[in-house]
Amino acid sequence: MSEQTPPDEVKYDLDFLKKPIWILSFAIFFFFIILINFPLEKKIDNLVYKSLKVSSSCHIQISDYSLNIFPLPHLKVDNLNVPGKCMGNGKKDIFLKEIKAYFRGPSFSPLGVLFKIETSFEKIPIEVYVTAGISKIAIVMKDSLIPLGKLKSILPAIKLSGQTK
Repeated sequence: MSEQTPPDEVKYDLDFLKKPIWILSFAIFFFFIILINFPLEKKIDNLVYKSLKVSSSCHIQISDYSLNIFPLPHLKVDNLNVPGKCMGNGKKDIFLKEIKAYFRGPSFSPLGVLFKIETSFEKIPIEVYVTAGISKIAIVMKDSLIPLGKLKSILPAIKLSGQTK
């Protein structure tokens, strides 16, 4: 009579899944699946267009916007038109061809979120750092030379001359 050998035992412990690369891969895959199935674009569209309607008499208009994640998270707005009524000036609308708002991370003074905003007004490039805090907003302009005469058209009640830096 021949003796049977026991079959090889199968290991079901899946030790390879305990490595950090696998855990990270599964986390990224899960996040990617959630991102694909969640209607994130519609939520952002509703938020953007709702925030442009400041009041019933002041309708800020844009032609298009895009939200990009790479290389840095930023929002790009094309053809922004702010009516003069919104600024308390019924004469001239403010038209900005392109605005880019870059997310720069947290800010500690004031406590909040820091954004870098780039645009041009009357062919003058403007770069502004805006911190949206819990109770206040801080605006910092670095190395921007603005002729104050160009601002006269949107702020008629104030007499301006010279340049500011």
